Amino acid sequence: MFDKAALKASLEASVEAYTRLSIPSEHRKHLGASLAGRDCTRYLWNTYRWLLLEQHEGRMRRLFNRGHREEQVFIDLLRGAGWNVWDINPTTGSQYRIAHMSGHIGGSLDAIVQPPGVNWHAIGEFKTHNNKSFNDLRNNGLLATKPEHFIQMSIYGRSYETDKGLYCAVNKDTDAIEWIPVDLDFGAAEDAMRRMEYVIGLREPPKKISETPTFWKCKYCHFNGICHSGEAPEKNCRSCRHAAPAAAGEWHCELHGQLIPDGVIPLGCDHWKRLV
Repeated sequence: MFDKAALKASLEASVEAYTRLSIPSEHRKHLGASLAGRDCTRYLWNTYRWLLLEQHEGRMRRLFNRGHREEQVFIDLLRGAGWNVWDINPTTGSQYRIAHMSGHIGGSLDAIVQPPGVNWHAIGEFKTHNNKSFNDLRNNGLLATKPEHFIQMSIYGRSYETDKGLYCAVNKDTDAIEWIPVDLDFGAAEDAMRRMEYVIGLREPPKKISETPTFWKCKYCHFNGICHSGEAPEKNCRSCRHAAPAAAGEWHCELHGQLIPDGVIPLGCDHWKRLV
């Protein structure tokens, strides 16, 4: 007997398990430039201190991975149009990166790009959008609709000494592409960097963006329970009161008086004392 319902259910469960295994959700070791434009400072601190890792369902993980796959499409299109595109740093063999605060602030560039016949370069940023987001971007511009992406590009531009950017957006529903040249803002980048440095130095949580859990920027945030209901954070060294950032992107345990091995940080120890 061909039990179609059972086959469908079995396949869905297997694909979900495979997706979670092959596209894992992981804490970042650094505070990423992609978050620098977020207007909730508490969100930045919660993320940096590993209070709670958001575990997305398989569909969302595949959706995020779609954005990574789309990067090569943009690279091929730009090169086909005669542009120079540098997506790999020949010194490291990986993406061009930034690192500040001894590696506690970081980020990876999609590419550095250059039109034919000019002697300047620009920061290339590649993003996917749904139809609503894409049309909003097209009608209202990058700064009004995606300020986080603009700040991210400005930080990269400041590090790689260019005030020029090319924001490349694709509509996932129609495959339409919008190419947006932008003037980057070093002042905004410096403000964002100072804010991230402030976050890294905090031992106590900063003020929340709202004291109301149903506020629209809090309601669907995965930190809602920690910020507003006193839920316990994950147990790991970075969510512990005894841990503090150290040089070279490492962490120091003030209780044990030593640097914490990378393999121990995700686990914590029996002396773990929650930050919040």
